[in-house]
Amino acid sequence: MDNNQNYIYSVVMEDFLKNFGNKIRYYRELCALSQEKFAEKIDLSRSSITSIETGKSFVKYKTLKLICSVLNVEPCALFDFKSDMLTKENEYAHQISTLSKNLSPDKQKHIIEILKTFQ
Repeated sequence: MDNNQNYIYSVVMEDFLKNFGNKIRYYRELCALSQEKFAEKIDLSRSSITSIETGKSFVKYKTLKLICSVLNVEPCALFDFKSDMLTKENEYAHQISTLSKNLSPDKQKHIIEILKTFQ
């Protein structure tokens, strides 16, 4: 690669990493997780989370899978840079999903019955 191609590549990668980090921060905050708690759940240091969220580093595949599991999102959601952030409606649905995933099946069933009363 010549210098111009290297420059273009570095600019594109910098933009990609910042967008990716912003998505992770957005979903982490949506789940009401501090960087410390999030780091514990995915077995990284808080400084590693900061580095990822600020676009200074990327993650390994294994870590990406853990991130998606903890944040209750599909990997494609972290790479969708066209839509800046979720709409309020989707945000609420995501919060309901995230909060209910750790509940017992009986409590999840109860939540479904409550939600059905709003239809």
